[in-house]
Amino acid sequence: MRFFRDGQAEYVTVDRFLPTVLTNSRWKNGQPYEALVFANAGEGATRYAGLGLWVALAEKAYAQWEGEQAGYVGIERGSGLEGGRARDALEHITGRQAHSRTIGKGDWMAEMLNALYEGKHIVLSTKEFAAQISDPRLVKNHAYLLTAIGSRANIFEVLNPWKKDNQKGPAATTLTLDELVANFSGFTWVD
Repeated sequence: MRFFRDGQAEYVTVDRFLPTVLTNSRWKNGQPYEALVFANAGEGATRYAGLGLWVALAEKAYAQWEGEQAGYVGIERGSGLEGGRARDALEHITGRQAHSRTIGKGDWMAEMLNALYEGKHIVLSTKEFAAQISDPRLVKNHAYLLTAIGSRANIFEVLNPWKKDNQKGPAATTLTLDELVANFSGFTWVD
């Protein structure tokens, strides 16, 4: 995998093994089961049917790369990515300059619309604390991909890369402008 730090490409090689963790919060056939640690994969490949395991392998490579930068060797069993900033991740993955704006401040809506209409990928960040999230479909302190804005900029479709365990159907969620402002703190895009 290739990542970028300060505009310079760095390469990471990972093996084909993906760590798992025994979970008591998820059950299969009446028993707790081993869940993949990376990409919040839950039941493993079935969670990402059709995508293969590339998402979990990419997250493993990123966690390993970030760990090496912090002086860690390898990855401890049961450790996936916890937290982080969308801006940093986008710059590390694309090698391009990322821009962030706070929702509700300045001319944020015009900037979001311009970025989307220019074909930029926009990542939205939910607010940090659970008490700040009024919509049960959303996860606190989490990144979502903005996939569509309604013609009057009053409806927004966001994609959760995880999906919540109890969420049925597609990982896309439709929000009104008020719901977006109430639950999201900012957005990021790359040039």
